[in-house]
This record gives sequence, C-alpha cells and structure tokens, in this order.
Amino acid sequence: MPQVSFKIVNERIAGNFVEDAYLYTGSLDVKRVENSRGAARDRYSVIYFPYSGGGAAPSMRIDGTENLKAFLESNFLHLWKEAVDSPLNELSGRGTTSIQNVQLKAQELRRLGLL
Repeated sequence: MPQVSFKIVNERIAGNFVEDAYLYTGSLDVKRVENSRGAARDRYSVIYFPYSGGGAAPSMRIDGTENLKAFLESNFLHLWKEAVDSPLNELSGRGTTSIQNVQLKAQELRRLGLL
C-alpha cells in the first residue's frame, strides 16, 4: 500500500465538509505492448507508481488508443486535457510515456484496479 501523500480530516473544502480524505501521489506509466514477434499492437499497459511506500500497483491492459485516451481523460484521474495530449503524442512516437504527480484517493485506485 502506498504511503499517504496528503491527509485531510474534519475540514471544509470548497464549501463541503470532508470527514476523511487521503491522497496518494505517484506517476502513471504507459507502455505500448508488443506481441511475441516484437511488433507493436494497439494495446497498452498502464501502471501506477506511488512516489513513496511501496512498489508499483497492478498493471491494467487497455485495448485501443481511443480507449486509452478515454481512460486518461476520465473524471477518476483528475487530469487536464492538456496533461493527456502531450503524453499521448510521446507514446505514439516512443511507445512509452509517464504522467507525473497524479493524485488519487484509495477508493479511486481501487475502482481503477490500480491498488
């Protein structure tokens, strides 16, 4: 389990009372998966690496560039569109990319299958 990067207890945030919130900070590493012949496919491996408190979380496989983009732009990840476009461009050229400083709650990590 990653170590908590940020903790809020019994506070008001944006006008709402928050009883308990833990945020974990890490990076999302995305790599294009190759088949046994070394040819790149339209399949990707996504791994969340917490900055402290443990190793990588389980990887998830995503088929298709459009599905990957939809995942990265989903509300669960809290990423700006601009924060997704640049890594996707890098991924198309190099086959690998990383998105830094991704902050997620434990329930979001579980929901995404990354914890």
